[in-house]
Amino acid sequence: MSERGAHRADLQGLRGVAVLLVVLYHAGRVVPGGFLGVDVFFVLSGFVIGASILREADRTGTMSLGNFYARRVRRILPAAAVLSVVTLLVFAVVMSPFGNQQVMAKTSASASVWLSNMALATADGAGYFDTGSEENPFLHTWSLGVEEQFYLFLPIAMVLIFATLARRPGATERRIQIVLGTVAAGSLLLSIALVDLGLSVPVVDIDPTTLAFYLPFSRFWELLAGVLLATSVLATREVHARWHLLAGVGGIALLVLASFGYDEFTEFPGLASVPPVVATLLIIWAGTAAGGPFARTLSAAPLRFLGDNSYAWYLWHWPAVVLAALLWSDSRTTLLIAAALSLLPAVVSTNFLEQPLRRNQSIVGRRAFGLAVVCVGVPLVLAIVVLAGAGQRWGLDEPVGWDDIPVARDAGCHVTDVASDFSFDAADCIFEAPGGGDDLVVVLGDSHASSLASAVIAAAHPRGFDVGVWSGSGCPYILDVGPNRQFDDCRGWVDAASELVAERQPSVVVIANRSTIYTHPTVGEPENAVHRLSTSSSDPSGSRDEALALWSAGMEATVAELEAGGARVVVFGMVPEFWPDFVDRYSLARPDLDPVMTRSELDERQTDVDAATLAGLPDTAAFVDPTDTICPTFPCRPTDDAGWLYYDPDHLNERGSRLLADEVGAALDAVLS
Repeated sequence: MSERGAHRADLQGLRGVAVLLVVLYHAGRVVPGGFLGVDVFFVLSGFVIGASILREADRTGTMSLGNFYARRVRRILPAAAVLSVVTLLVFAVVMSPFGNQQVMAKTSASASVWLSNMALATADGAGYFDTGSEENPFLHTWSLGVEEQFYLFLPIAMVLIFATLARRPGATERRIQIVLGTVAAGSLLLSIALVDLGLSVPVVDIDPTTLAFYLPFSRFWELLAGVLLATSVLATREVHARWHLLAGVGGIALLVLASFGYDEFTEFPGLASVPPVVATLLIIWAGTAAGGPFARTLSAAPLRFLGDNSYAWYLWHWPAVVLAALLWSDSRTTLLIAAALSLLPAVVSTNFLEQPLRRNQSIVGRRAFGLAVVCVGVPLVLAIVVLAGAGQRWGLDEPVGWDDIPVARDAGCHVTDVASDFSFDAADCIFEAPGGGDDLVVVLGDSHASSLASAVIAAAHPRGFDVGVWSGSGCPYILDVGPNRQFDDCRGWVDAASELVAERQPSVVVIANRSTIYTHPTVGEPENAVHRLSTSSSDPSGSRDEALALWSAGMEATVAELEAGGARVVVFGMVPEFWPDFVDRYSLARPDLDPVMTRSELDERQTDVDAATLAGLPDTAAFVDPTDTICPTFPCRPTDDAGWLYYDPDHLNERGSRLLADEVGAALDAVLS
């Protein structure tokens, strides 16, 4: 029983490891599977809370719900409330009120009442790994929502167990294990069903994987695993030190493999969440050997320091990373510096807010309730104020036309999740020429295809062609090669697109890809490791020159196959890209935003890959270069006298795309003549 009351410095060290994994993931994907640090936190929380409840049960035969919730209020709410208030005030000034600020305020309001995980699960495009989520400074509060919901569930369940089952000497742990073990098994099975079996929930129009990621019922098993370990540790007799050593080595190895083997394309949680949970259980159990090597290693001062500040650092690091990317750069170096600097307010929060309140045993009962009301109410009211201000754009003039989404994208002709089942929707995604077309043009590619399709429709309809549009997110329409992290999924979509061409027999296939993202090491995201072009899922290109050579060869093979099937081919060059400056940088802090790009910046980003595309094209194919139309003069801007030409930093809006209609028309005439 003494294990329940022992202070374990190794657990603080493990907290340090967990928060470091998360921070290194958020700061430029330094550890590609570092998001697993949250799963480590879940198991640790379950273990510590379970042990605490069992300690109290040893003394009293039950537990005090009032004291439990008072401790949670003192420990969690004040630090989170201060973080919320500061973040809301800062981002109300520096974040665009044209969409992003509203998402932030809504997430903050949900986080104040412990429901941010559910709010994120139901928001459009707010999946944890979705690009849009990277600009939400409250994204990380989803895990706090899961934990807080667990803290509502567990103590009530434990009280019911203590109250309804007859107490017999030595039977408490066994009763808890049976009841909570059954709940944990059901929770894990739900996670597997949603993620690995793709079970859709009736009446809930949410992607099953997103639902499993955020849903508390599919996450509770991770926390319950920690509770069950706490009960098991008590009943475990002394074992030889070598078993602790083997458990620790196995746990560390498993955690390292998962942290560097997983990434945002891993189907998670589901079965993939089992290894990090098992790894954490093994490491915790290995640390029960007093003076053992793992207890000593994890008790090292630097890890304990990070562990002592882990909660506050977790709170502060993500808003700091988002702020740095918004105001300066999303380069890995910038994000790492921001994450490191966020440790300073975290240390202040820990030492002057979290720890003093945590130790103040007088804050119970009404005082604890009053503190909770303040910590919930102040951020909630401020979030509502920010939401109202953003609704009025804080008085800023709305950019004209920036949200003019191209017709094909708006119609749903873009596959955002190429890992899921998909099929071409002819009813919505074949745009018929007035009076009916005599033939068909098909537009294929990644998200740029759905953007540039408006130019093709504007050019093809007067020439008597219907236009079919189909695009796959992050998947270029190109044979033999693809982005290595999504290679297998993209191959599936490309094969399906090729089958569409074989079935429909179009006269012309128009290819539009964002070629820079697959060949340029710094385009679009830090270091761009997840999108390196490759010939398999495990063979990424080692250099930019190698990626360009693969791109050129892939385009050559693609055009050859299409022409062999009887189709003529038109290929778009790169649309000039304006990352990171765009309308989402237009804010109270930058009301005079004027994004520009010099000729040298454009050449650095796209000239070489446009040349590689051209090198892969035969004389029978046509190449459309959008640059002269979009950038008639330099410095180039994503606007003209009539408003914006883009709806994000690299996708043309409806009007911007239609500006290319004459060039596309000339290309169609050339390949068909």
